[in-house]
Amino acid sequence: MAGTTYPVRVAAAVTLPVNADVEVTSDNDADFPGDPTAAYMMAGTRTGGFKHRVHLKFDTPNLTGSTVTDAKLSMNTIDAQSCGAALANGIQVARLTGAWDPGNVYWANKPAFTTEDASTNFKGVSMDCATWPDSMEWNVTGIAQDWAAGAADHGLVLKSPGEANVNNYRVFTSAENTDEFGSPPKLTLITSGPASVPTVSAPAISPAQTVNGATVTTSLTPQLAAIVADTAGGSLTGEFEVEHDPAAAGQGSGQIWTGASHAVTSGGQATVGVPAGKLADGWKIRWRARAANAAASTTSAWSDWQTATVDVPNPTVGAFQVTPSQMVDGGTVATSLTPALRATVTDPAAQPLRAEFEVEHDPPATGQGTGQIWTAALDNVASGT
Repeated sequence: MAGTTYPVRVAAAVTLPVNADVEVTSDNDADFPGDPTAAYMMAGTRTGGFKHRVHLKFDTPNLTGSTVTDAKLSMNTIDAQSCGAALANGIQVARLTGAWDPGNVYWANKPAFTTEDASTNFKGVSMDCATWPDSMEWNVTGIAQDWAAGAADHGLVLKSPGEANVNNYRVFTSAENTDEFGSPPKLTLITSGPASVPTVSAPAISPAQTVNGATVTTSLTPQLAAIVADTAGGSLTGEFEVEHDPAAAGQGSGQIWTGASHAVTSGGQATVGVPAGKLADGWKIRWRARAANAAASTTSAWSDWQTATVDVPNPTVGAFQVTPSQMVDGGTVATSLTPALRATVTDPAAQPLRAEFEVEHDPPATGQGTGQIWTAALDNVASGT
């Protein structure tokens, strides 16, 4: 579609109910901690130097690797020192950096916080307002992005900025206030999955061995492999390209073959075999790989070129037989004028072979002629037969 930037990432919005909410005041001590069952919670400062903080913890999903595009904290507000859209000082929401126990939190052991990405709302809601009760909202996108970037999620704290001011407070309904208002704290997150960024690593060819610092493959149909991964996860394929080594002479030039593996899960090894008939013994080749995410229409950069020499061991022949025959005084005696000659031929590359037979007069023998008597050949003999 025109104007669309790929890959497309679909945003997902989720509104989370609070898992724990508790008010802690400067009066709370170990013998009288905050009450996590209270129906109302106050944040701010009051005349006389009293300080109040509201601690909130939400069951946030695993945000690691996600992109948080928006996050909003909503609190049902029923009272303040005054009514208005922009009162002095306001109430600040900040990210907690320490663990806390909702059932045993008091002023001396309250969790630490950071003002990094903190947000302040200056609205005041009281019964004198035209709309009562009303909601106060804070943009906490930066805080949620901190969680997605790896910061520990210990929750949020609502407080008066600096807490040096007096008579600056807001009263909120808690999650436990189900009969009267039924409007608990809420955290709404809008996230999208990470962008698709395929990567390729650990290219390998097999069978192979290192000879004088160079890679040598002993097969005409070697297997090429590489690890393919993507930050977006999912399934990927490995794409492979084989060329003549530009530094080699007398064997051709340019591309020899390209192919792709079956799909594997991100982080898995993609493998593919070079088909028969593409390579020749003695060639010097180079090859490379890249990762492809078909669903996201993305690919990685190509890996560096990998070089190899194709050096296939020579075929072998053994298990000679003459049929019919028998052993006489340690020598083989054929008992037919038309014996069958047999041998097992083996190709290390498992390729079909041409088996050639030759019969001669035995040079030590006398009175029977010399030299070649007969030759024959069989084509397309399977290796190992």
